[in-house]
This record gives sequence, C-alpha cells and structure tokens, in this order.
Amino acid sequence: MRGFLTTAGCLASLAALVSETIALPVQDAPLRVEWRTLSSAAKADYISAVKCLDGLPSKIGLETSLYNDFPYVHALLNNEIHFVAQFLPWHRYFVYVYEKALRDECKYTGPMTYWDWTLDSDDMSKSPVFSNDTTSGLGGNGLNGGWVAPTRPNPLTMCVLDGAFANFTVSYYTTNALSHCLNRGFNDGVGVNAGRYQGGLYSPAKVSGIVENSGNFSTFATALENGPHGAIHSAVGGDLFPSTSPNATLISDFGNYPPRNRNIKMICSPCHLVLGAQKDYALVSSKINGENPLEPHHRDCGSLTASVDAGCYICNRLWATLDTDERQKVRQSSIEPAGQESADFVNSTLTSVFLDDGAAFAYPSALLLQIAFDRSKVVQLERNPSKGFMRASILLLPQDSYAPQYKIASHSHTTRSDSTFHVAQKWIAECLAEHSHCGAKASTITQWCPSRLLDTGPLDQESFSCRLVLPNITPIQGPYTTLSHCWGITESFNLTLNNYAQLLQDIPLDTLPQLFRDAVEITRRLNIRYLWIDSLCIIQQGDDLADWRHESTHMDKIYSRSFCNIAAADAPDAHYSMFCSRNPDAQCAQTLYLPVGSQSTRFLVLDYNLWRTEVSNAVINTRAWVLQERLLSPRVLYFGQRQILWECQQKEAAEIYPEAMLIDLSRFPSRFKGFSYNQIGWKPQGHGDLSKYQYWCNIVNAYTRAKLTFPGDKLIALSAVAKTARDLLGDDYVAGMWRRYLERELMWSVAVGQTQARPSVYRAPSWSWAAVDGHVTPGIMDIEAVEMLIEVQNLHLDYVTSDTTGLVSGGWLQLWGVLKKLELLPDISLSSHDNNHDFLKMVVNGVPVSVRADSVMKEYQPHVALDTSQEWTGMQNLQPDLFCMPARKRPDDHGSIYVLLLELQDRKEGVFRRVGIARGWGKDVRANFLARNGEEETLPCVTYKHGRHLVRII
Repeated sequence: MRGFLTTAGCLASLAALVSETIALPVQDAPLRVEWRTLSSAAKADYISAVKCLDGLPSKIGLETSLYNDFPYVHALLNNEIHFVAQFLPWHRYFVYVYEKALRDECKYTGPMTYWDWTLDSDDMSKSPVFSNDTTSGLGGNGLNGGWVAPTRPNPLTMCVLDGAFANFTVSYYTTNALSHCLNRGFNDGVGVNAGRYQGGLYSPAKVSGIVENSGNFSTFATALENGPHGAIHSAVGGDLFPSTSPNATLISDFGNYPPRNRNIKMICSPCHLVLGAQKDYALVSSKINGENPLEPHHRDCGSLTASVDAGCYICNRLWATLDTDERQKVRQSSIEPAGQESADFVNSTLTSVFLDDGAAFAYPSALLLQIAFDRSKVVQLERNPSKGFMRASILLLPQDSYAPQYKIASHSHTTRSDSTFHVAQKWIAECLAEHSHCGAKASTITQWCPSRLLDTGPLDQESFSCRLVLPNITPIQGPYTTLSHCWGITESFNLTLNNYAQLLQDIPLDTLPQLFRDAVEITRRLNIRYLWIDSLCIIQQGDDLADWRHESTHMDKIYSRSFCNIAAADAPDAHYSMFCSRNPDAQCAQTLYLPVGSQSTRFLVLDYNLWRTEVSNAVINTRAWVLQERLLSPRVLYFGQRQILWECQQKEAAEIYPEAMLIDLSRFPSRFKGFSYNQIGWKPQGHGDLSKYQYWCNIVNAYTRAKLTFPGDKLIALSAVAKTARDLLGDDYVAGMWRRYLERELMWSVAVGQTQARPSVYRAPSWSWAAVDGHVTPGIMDIEAVEMLIEVQNLHLDYVTSDTTGLVSGGWLQLWGVLKKLELLPDISLSSHDNNHDFLKMVVNGVPVSVRADSVMKEYQPHVALDTSQEWTGMQNLQPDLFCMPARKRPDDHGSIYVLLLELQDRKEGVFRRVGIARGWGKDVRANFLARNGEEETLPCVTYKHGRHLVRII
C-alpha cells in the first residue's frame, strides 16, 4: 500500500490536470477505440494533440515540455510500478491523466485510442499502426533498426524518418537528460525470436490463455508482464525498450494492458449482482420446479445502455435481440425521475431475469439465465401486449465439463479485416474439401450460368469498375457468387432498358451504392471473379416486367448453382455497408466464478440463442424472397452487425465459434441447410415417410413469418424452393402444399395474434395458406397415428403461366367429410379483443360443444382460429351459412380433434370457402363433434353418400 501511495504522490503534479473526482460506477464512460479503426482525419487530429503537448511547458518542473513529463515520471517510478500489484491500476490511471491532458490542454475532442497488438503478432513490421503517412501515421522502423543481433544498437542511431513523427525529438533516456530523435528498432531487444518479432508471446491465443487460465491475480499479473508486456517492448524496440517507453508516442496504447482484455471480465455490475445473489448454485436446480420468480435486473434505459456501451457481454447479447425501433427508443429514453419508483420493483424494471435448469435444455449441470425485456417501457404496445417479453437466454456452463469441446476465437475490430476473411476462406476450403453434401453441388457450378453476371475484372489486377456480361456470348471463366440483400424503401442502382447498353460496357464502382461495392470487394477477396445481384442482373424497369417474369422461373438454378451466397444480414438497404466496426470484447463469451457447494467454480457464459439472433432473426431473413436464396445456395456467408457467420449443408459456424456453433443446431428448427439431397433423406422412399414433409412444414413456418413488399408474390417467391422440393419428394405441388398428404396439410392455421385482412387481390383458393397474409402454422405431419376424417377426391388449379409452382388465378378442391351446422358465439367473459383465437364458443348441430379449458385463463375450448380479421364481422350476419367438418383426430378417447370451419357460397352446387379451423380435446368435446342428428342428408353438398358429404371448396 505504501508503494502505491508513493507512486501516487509522484504523479500529483500531473494529476492536477484532472479536476473532477472519479466515482464508480462511471456513467457514460468514454469508449476507447482501436487505432486502425480511426479515420485518417481522426488519426491526424490525435497526432496533432500529441504534438501540442510537446509545445507546452512542463507541469513537474522539468526544463522541457509537458510531453516529456510522462516518460520521465514513468522512468522515475519504474521499479515501483512493474512486477507489483499496482502495475495495471497505476498504468490505467497514468493513461487517464495523459488523455485528460490531451483534451484539457490541447482541446482534443476525438475518441481515445489504443493499439491491439495481438492483431499484429504474425508480422509486427506490417502493422498499419506504423504507417508512413505524413499526417496520420506513427512512422515505421528507424534507421538501422531491425537488427537481428542479440545486442541492441545505440538508440541514437535508429531515428524514425517517416510518418508524422519523422525527426521528432524527445528529451530523456531513462531518467537522464539526453535529447535525441525518436527511435524505433524492430527486434533490436534482448531475446530476438528469429525475426518473428516474438509474436508467439502476444498472439491472441497467448493473451486469451493468460486471462482464462491463470486462476488467480498473482499468476495472471506475472504471466502478463513476463509475456506480452516484455515482448512488445522488445519487439518494437528503440524508445519503447527503456523505462522512458512513453517516448514512443504509443503511450495511450500501452497503458491499457492487455488491450484485448482491458476490462478483464466484460460483465456489468447489474449482471454481477443478479448472478452473485445466489449463494450456492448447486442448490439452484433443486429449487426450479416450474415456478421461476423474476429478479430485477436493469431499472431503466440509462442503466441498460451504460452496460451495453461499457461492453458487458450479457447485456450486449440482450441488446442484439432488440429491433431497431426498440434500440432507438431505449437510447432516447431518459432515466425515470426520482420519486416514481414502484413498490413492485420487478414489474417497474426495464429488464428482469430468472434461472432455469440447464438439464431441461440438454446441458446437465448447467444453468440458463433467462432475460425479460419489458417493451411497454419504451414502445407503445400493440394489440398483443406480451409480444417478445422473454428475449435473451444466457447459458452458464461449468467450464471444466464443457470447455474442451468448444473453441472460442477472438475478433478483429472490423469484419473488413484480413483476419475475418481468413476465417471465411477456411470455412470455404473445408466445405469444398470435406463436405460431401456441399461438394456434390459445388462440382456442378460451372455447368450452368444465369442470363447475366457482373464481371468484376481479372483477379490479378486491381479493379475500379465492373461490367455486365452475357454468358451465352462472353465465355465465363470460373464460378460466381450471389448476393442476398434488402431492397428497402430508398431508390437504388438498378438495371433498366435505358442503361442496359452502358452497363454492358462499364460500371465504375464509385457509381454503385455502398453495399454493392462491398459485395464486389468480398467476391474478389474470396478469389471469385463473377457476381450475380438481382437488381443489376434482371431488368427492373422499361419492359413491363417481362424479363423479371422470365428470370424468376430460374431462381432455383441461379442460387443452387452458385459458388456461395453472400448475405448482407442486417443492412436495411443498398446504401448501407456490409462491413461493421465492433467492440471485440463485447462479443467474446466470458467466464466467471460462481459458488458451487464449498468451491468456486468457473463457468463459461455464452448466448444460447446466438444463431437465432444473428441469423434466423436477422433483417435479411425477414424477407420472404430470401428464404429460397438461403435454402438453395450450397453455402451462405453472412456479414452481420457483429460478426460473419457460415451456413452450409453440413456446418454452421460463427466468427466467434469458427469450428462449430457451441449449441448443437441440429436439434432445433433454426437449422435450415438440412434442405439437401442427402442430409435428411430427401430421396423418396415411399408414401409413408412423413418426416420429409415435416421439413416442408418448417419451411412454410419460416416463410410465412417473413415479409413481402408485394403480397401478390406469395407463391412466386417460394417457387424456386418448390421446384427443388418437387424433384426431391416426387410429388405434385398444390398451391403451397403437396398432394400426397394434402388432407393433413389442410389443417393449417393463422398464428395467434397474426390475423390480418383478407387480401384484396386473389392469389389462391381459401383452402391454401397462400390465400392469407401473416404467419401461418402449417398442418401437422404427425408420424404418430392419427385418423383422418376427410378425403380429397380431386382438385383443380388455374395458373397465370405454364409454371405450376407460380401464380394461381383460380381453383377448387372437392372434399369428402361429414358436414355439421355451426354457430359461433363470443365469450364476453374474457376481456381480450383478439377475436381470432380462444374467445369464440362453438354450437354444433344445435348442441353447445365448448367447455372451459383447464388453464390459467379458463378460456373455452375448442380453440377457434379464424383465417382473417373480417371473418367474425361477416359471420355475425351469416350464422345460418356457417358449417364445420371434423377433419382429423387422435385414436385415444381423450386426444385432440381438428375441425374445418366453412362458409356456404352456393347452396345448390355445394360450394364453400374456408374461414378457419378449430382444435378441441377430451372425450365429451370429441363426442359432440362426431355425433349425428339425422339431418345430414338435408345439408348442402355436391353429393351425399354413405353418410358423408362431398363439398367443393374454392
């Protein structure tokens, strides 16, 4: 303690620059950014401020400048601030004083910076930090620098001759007054490592190993100073080698050890408080019995944003689940004024948490931290107030049990970095060499080409333009990539009849929107010359959509024959960049110690829903058209808001988990690239194989969640996938469903809270889910035994073109079953205004069928789900025209029963349209649905035979 006070006293004069008192936790703390992420102008501003310090007088009585005060104090206290407990806190405070001097004395207003030297461990001499730019570079190696002899050259002989600090003079060498030029000598230090700049001592793996495996602070501090700390001083050499190392102009970069782990544990105080409240995690699973009380987490928006900005891993994963509107509202919302705190603290907080037993999620001995976000605190609620209440799920894994099978990689500061592309190239190489399912498609990529492609130019030459080429005229050399992107609402660069001829000649890259320029760069950095972009390779204007209609019939080939699909995961339109800048530390899975019994156990903290957040729920995958691009491409490379991700037939990976996702996605419907010839046994094996059709149901589920700019595209946007599935299933495609098990697929329903108006323009018969908007729950392809009570006799569809997977202009279906008269009555005892589900009572053939369900709400069952929001309004005046038809039931007496809801259109011809579906269960409900009243022959139908009605549904 006395040593720390002594060093603090020596800093007193410099510390006078700091006027305010430091209090913890610090609100709105400035975020340091890595040097190479700064713009050239920002770097120049920072360098100008550093030089400004050299023009100001000393604050500690030296006969030199304020700049020289810092290396002098560092040298004077050298023995008291190294290899002691205060090494890290002293240097951090030292940097803080330095930064305050830049701001207060030299009016610097830009971001504070640091140098992440782990990024340069492969070859220090090529680091962009040592650029020779005269205004924004720190300069390269010094004169005579870079000796590989074991003895250091004279410091006076290694002057930096380029960059903004060329011939810059410093005044001290250790504590001796020795005016000399700024020196730098790569590898001139003791312990030269064969010209490799000792990179192994400060590589990402080395630093991560020190942080994660030291076990206690003493071991950690010793390993840090003996390893990365010493290696950097030695590798850069020159003025960075002696105790006056702040001479090297890198002071703010070196004071924040270690840069990639500068906060050591990126877990904020609110998260620590929640996790630390449990005294023994061995007792948690025994307490979890279905009732998980919520605990308060973040009280308000200010608390959450402070933790996100500070880099808390848990809060950043929660932040990633919020949509753009929610994030903006949270940023804009101020902290709740004092005096308004609710007595119900949990319900008054913005976020709250509870713990689940990890065994329920296939992780024995693990825990799942569930985080709730109260959307009502920031956004006016829609009709369904519970939407999105539970958001993030953080898995706490005992590291000793699970760590060996998980490989967690570090990040660079931008997805444009060489290290990021190295990861992508490794994924591609592995896929081509080792994945038989993906490789089968890769072998056919040059056998077919789209009508048009973008030629980005020879790969061995720098390119400043591209051009449109016609493969049937210009021979194509090599494969092509495709681009998935959001069109957005802003105008962008498109192919039209007017600019067609010009685009065949030349397209300067600087005339393209940013996202398209990025796609060209990515394609070329993947060593691919050709690129297909829908808006540039399909005529969008001037031909009355003739070219679009033609090209849309080939979408299955365009994507399935591509080399790789590049997906702009979260860019709202083409004017945004595909690349992102990021705080690497906030993305890395963390470790922390929690009490288990009498021991402190290390847990790995990771996002259980990372794939769902980064890929499944990405903006790009909310576009219905993109689903076919994702499914049919042999491999997809996502450029997201925080990292790149990979998806092919045999592997899902993320930049942070390059070997494989930590969560086994094969257990979840979020895995999509199972849509292949071999992965799920798609080759038809007989009519009894329902599992193949269940994958189609998963596709419909995801597809109907997505949005269409033009609702009339409902069937055409799925056409390419349908063509592929038709070949694989060996079945007839029927307006979004399949003929073989059509009776089961007719059991689709509109998802709760998703009911919308019936489309004004016809696009499918009422019995097809394509006839409605919004999210649809497909009919269930039960492998377990069920009894179908309906039978499709025949059907007919009229198509706009010859493509039977495309647009439909009309159609009907003839169905055998038993008709029942139906009345629907509102349940006024329930207060919800959501009229499409749960709140309508059924009267069948004059007999009340509905009973109170054994649930918290005590609503009536059967549950009634209407297809559109107008149905109930119309039904109130058309009750005599309502009918129902039991459609399927479980074989046991208490099992479920599904019933089609129909509205009569033509009594004489027995024509109906579908208006909804109902599901009930239990012996009495089933009996009432199946009972006959002797009046069946009088009901409208095409034919009544053997106790069944044949009806036509349009």
